[in-house]
Amino acid sequence: MKSNKYKPSKFVNFSESEF
Repeated sequence: MKSNKYKPSKFVNFSESEF
């Protein structure tokens, strides 16, 4: 799940790491 919609740096790293 790559969320390109939201790009706050913290959430980007978290999202890509988790999913």
